[in-house]
Amino acid sequence: MSEAAPVVLEIRGLPPVDIALGLLNREQLAEYLLGLIAADYPLEEQQLDALEWSLLGILAPGEDILNLQLELLGADILGFYDEDVKTMYVIGGDGVGAAMLKFVLTHEYVHALQDAAFDLGAIDDLIGTGNADALAAFTALVEGDATAAGVVAFYRLVTPEELGEFLTADSAASLPPSRARDFLNELLGFSYTAGWGFVEALLTEGGWDLVDVAYTDLPASTEQIMYPEKYLAGELPEDVQLPDLSESALPGWTEMRRNVMGAFFLELLFGEFGPGGFASGWRGDEYAIYQDGTDNLLVLKTRWEAAVAGEFWDAATLFVQGDWLDSFSAGAARMVVASDLVTWDWDFHSARLFRDGDEVYLVVGTDSAVVERVWEELSGQDSASS
Repeated sequence: MSEAAPVVLEIRGLPPVDIALGLLNREQLAEYLLGLIAADYPLEEQQLDALEWSLLGILAPGEDILNLQLELLGADILGFYDEDVKTMYVIGGDGVGAAMLKFVLTHEYVHALQDAAFDLGAIDDLIGTGNADALAAFTALVEGDATAAGVVAFYRLVTPEELGEFLTADSAASLPPSRARDFLNELLGFSYTAGWGFVEALLTEGGWDLVDVAYTDLPASTEQIMYPEKYLAGELPEDVQLPDLSESALPGWTEMRRNVMGAFFLELLFGEFGPGGFASGWRGDEYAIYQDGTDNLLVLKTRWEAAVAGEFWDAATLFVQGDWLDSFSAGAARMVVASDLVTWDWDFHSARLFRDGDEVYLVVGTDSAVVERVWEELSGQDSASS
């Protein structure tokens, strides 16, 4: 650490900070992560995440979203900074050589500097939990910053021999195939890969001073992370408001969650992990999850720039026509595809994908009659308002 800190400080240009160091093995890491999750990821949120991902066809029956997260984090984490206790932890064990240690220390020390300079926890609290897309954008800024500075510091510190060992080290053991695991892995990786690209764009435009400014003038969406020119131009997402259906089409139902999926999540889901490119035309979205006893419903409203609205509609149509919604069920769904409406029905599960100009809606749930009723109301409202 005595070698790494001065190099990181010179590169990043933030005030120095003294932090505690800790060493954990993989078993201790698993226990530590469980403690963090118990505090920051309550059971209610876990259940809603699982419900959301199940309705969207991401999570298979019997899969546990918490276990998937622990698997990925437990296998991939090499170190982390805990802002609550101001301590930087390194994960020890077999295969952790000098190069890996330097790689971890440079990255995590940047996080300590960020926290001391900008108070990451306070920014998290300011964003809140009502806009998951904005929170993902902030996480990408934080991780992209640490990656950009940490990698430069790492290459200054590592010897040629250590670098050779680092580049040829065995990767983490592969895990069994799972759509949810792959999806989650892409979500976690976004913060580092896209975040790094975002920070590099800011560095090109205005150096580390502009990166520092981003902690007060936060990126507002994952679209801005993916397309930094939109951030630099001040192009903000629109406030897309999904009407509250609990007093109209859904009497007796309870709204359990209202949030924003964001450009990256939508491209990952509807582009099926492919480079769809339609995220550059995302203008905003909002979705809500409703519940009535054992029945569940997800309603999503998205808005797109005119030039890409058709492209997203085509991708979403293929998504519904594909095996996402019914791949975990026996038998084939009944589908009808029209120019502005796709109906999907399987047993008591239903979905309606429909378009009104530059806005595209998805309604999916476990009560076919309710899905039909929500579609009728939303399409009727849109027709009346236009």
